[in-house]
Parts: sequence; structure tokens; C-alpha cells
Amino acid sequence: MTTSKAHEIVLLLAAAILLALPNLACSEQPEQFLHYYLYDDFRRHPVSEAFTGIPAAVDLESHPLARQFRTRLTEGAKQGPNFAGRYTIVEWGCGTNCQQVAVVDARTGRVSDWLTTELGSDYRLDSRLFIKNPDLEECAQLEWCKTEYYRFESGKFMLLK
Repeated sequence: MTTSKAHEIVLLLAAAILLALPNLACSEQPEQFLHYYLYDDFRRHPVSEAFTGIPAAVDLESHPLARQFRTRLTEGAKQGPNFAGRYTIVEWGCGTNCQQVAVVDARTGRVSDWLTTELGSDYRLDSRLFIKNPDLEECAQLEWCKTEYYRFESGKFMLLK
């Protein structure tokens, strides 16, 4: 196959994909289509390295709420990193449709950030993406629920949408 023929095939495939996208995006669940391609892909938010040592003790002075939840934080942080390479997400219930989420740096023990979710969260060790209330279908049925996407940068959640 010649180079120009291969180039022509690639262009035809690209055109076919572009023509199909509006049909997919206008299908029964356009919001889910857009969310997946714009936000849900954990690979779009990779980390460069992972922490492999023994997690540091939690610094209870690093966040205003840390001392109040010292047992939850201390026990959770012992498990080691589970988010963004070197951080440990520590979660616990705080009532009906309420979960506290604290982020502890395994290297320093510092409590970096804190938020509350209503329907849980989704995250990965090898990604900086954090999804608050990831179940789009269930969340859409509740007027007070909103799925939010965050990128974890410099120890803080940065809202993407």
C-alpha cells in the first residue's frame, strides 16, 4: 500500500468518526457521552510517580478538622496511598447521603484537602482525577445531587466541572 493510499484511508476513517459523533452525542444519553469523553477518563490525568515507602504519621495541625477526626484519619492513612500517586483518600459516613473525604499526603502526613460527597466518589492511585458523586443516573434523580469532576493539583481539589 502506498503512503498516499494509507493517508486517504486514515482521512476517510477520521471523517466517518466525525460524522458519527453528532449521532452519538444526540442519542438517548448525550450528557453521559460528553461526561465520559471530557471528564471520566482517568488516563487524561496521570501521575508521574507513586509513593512506595511507609506512610508518615498524620499531621493533626495541618487542617482545622484533622484533630476532631484524628482516629479516622490515623487509621485510614495507615493503609497507604490510593490516590494520585502519593495520597490516601480517607472516607467515612457522616449521615444519610453524606460521606466525608479527607486527603492525606503519605510522604508528609499533611491533610491536604477535604470535601463532602452525597453518593460516594471514584478515584485511582495512578490518576489525579477525583469524581464526586460518580453515579450520573442516580444523581440525576435527586435535585440536590451533582456529579463534579476535580483534578488534584498541588494538594488541592481543582473543580473541572
